[in-house]
Amino acid sequence: MNGTPRVFLGSSTEVAEYMRALETELGGMGFATVPWHGNFGLARNTLDELWRMTHEVDFAVFVWAADVMHKERGRQRWATRDNVVYEAGLFAGVLSPQRVFLVVEAGVDIKIPSDYLGIGFASFNRSDEASIRRAAGEIRTAIDRAVRELEEGDPTRLVAGLWADAVVNRDEKSVISLFELRHRAAGTLDIVNGRAWDPDGELRAQFWSTSSRFDPATHTLTYSWQGIHPREAVVSEHFGVGSLSFDPEQRDRATGWFSWSPRSALDQTILVSRSCLRASEADAVDLFSDDRQTRRQAVQRLLNWREQIR
Repeated sequence: MNGTPRVFLGSSTEVAEYMRALETELGGMGFATVPWHGNFGLARNTLDELWRMTHEVDFAVFVWAADVMHKERGRQRWATRDNVVYEAGLFAGVLSPQRVFLVVEAGVDIKIPSDYLGIGFASFNRSDEASIRRAAGEIRTAIDRAVRELEEGDPTRLVAGLWADAVVNRDEKSVISLFELRHRAAGTLDIVNGRAWDPDGELRAQFWSTSSRFDPATHTLTYSWQGIHPREAVVSEHFGVGSLSFDPEQRDRATGWFSWSPRSALDQTILVSRSCLRASEADAVDLFSDDRQTRRQAVQRLLNWREQIR
């Protein structure tokens, strides 16, 4: 894992206050929290946004409360909302059950699916404000342990981090892209927070991987990806596959290719070669700046840097 662990937080609307309290506690412990508010662009739906977020966080925590009465085999039991059950399963399937945690309401007979065995549990009590603090402490301990286990002996840790490259788009203009390779599970990397800017510092694309596999024998990452062009009048979606091979002798370089297809015109698929270099946090700060001139200078700096070492 590279940098501060990112933790997704989810709950039903009925207990959102406890999710916010958990966000405060975990944020104070140094984690980067990503609470789910269901806010997303008009071109995207809830499932798309949740799927994207599974590839942009390292852990997930769900407040599992007695929201509705559920009848099963003639027995009445409390249950959490169906969407919380689904979201917890989605994140467990992508991140692994060992990286998802449930904060379960105590003092009630609440249904938890048997398929969720292996997911970590903590508890909270609506009448005990300190219980959320205790639950956050248990989660912190579990996350710290998972991070240590993940980083020990994992070959992907050598290539995780920020990377940049320059490619030529359909308009035959060079664009700089910046993306992060992030650990999802031992031996696995995801492409997250991918962005591309033109020489004028305008954002031209956002992208992320939807599946990936790292081969330690060849130091090669193969992946499928999707993305959007946010600046177009009607936000368009794109997808493809790709490969990145890392030089074991020069760990700051990688070469590869990717395919690019607009979802609205599959016959327009193109193949693009790429040559990547490690980027710095300073590059990311400048490229994500609100000041266009700062972004323009960062793009030009990376273009010049790439030309000098080709």
